Amino acid sequence: MDRINDASATLDQKFTDGDSGNGVLGTVVNAAFLNGLQEEAVSTIESTGQTPVAGDWTQLSKAISTYAAGGSYYTDSGSVNAMILNTVGSKLAPAAYFDGMRAVFKPNLSNTSTTPTINVAGLGVKTIVDNFGNASCTIGLIDNDFIVELIYVESENSFMVLNSDKNDAFNLKKGTVSVSRLPSSVLSDILTLESLTASIDFSLLAAEDDIISIKSRLDALEV
Repeated sequence: MDRINDASATLDQKFTDGDSGNGVLGTVVNAAFLNGLQEEAVSTIESTGQTPVAGDWTQLSKAISTYAAGGSYYTDSGSVNAMILNTVGSKLAPAAYFDGMRAVFKPNLSNTSTTPTINVAGLGVKTIVDNFGNASCTIGLIDNDFIVELIYVESENSFMVLNSDKNDAFNLKKGTVSVSRLPSSVLSDILTLESLTASIDFSLLAAEDDIISIKSRLDALEV
């Protein structure tokens, strides 16, 4: 939609009350403007599967809540190393990639290349990396047995894997689990769980104090 575009509006397309004392009329609220407001609201409501109902003034709020709760979830229709993500149902995709945009999906296939790509809602093909230090993606990091979450970082022009069974606790279940690739901040959270046996490759931790901290927590939990 556009701002009010009637000749009676201000030069920067704002409303004015006019000046009755000097015979200047206020801004005319024309059909184009009102239809723009109506259709923007209704299209948002309908895109979340709702049917507009007269008298229900909560539908737009419900639609916004739907996008906030699950707007970043997509389905994958791509191939082994070229993920193609599609919006769920009639939800609308962002107009373009933006810094911090997230994409959550269950891959059709696990990646067999260190340079997999993704195209979210037809916005364009981008590379996927496991971190920006090595600018590549570990084979099998995009695992089709798990839900994967990515974040787009504009300065790198690529998506980084935020979680998978290989690099964080998103898919952890109680029992025995390897956490050798987890950052210490995530390890700290994991080790507060009960009934969890951790197998840690301490050589992959960032600093010596991380190792000491996590070993102390393991000792305290007797795992």
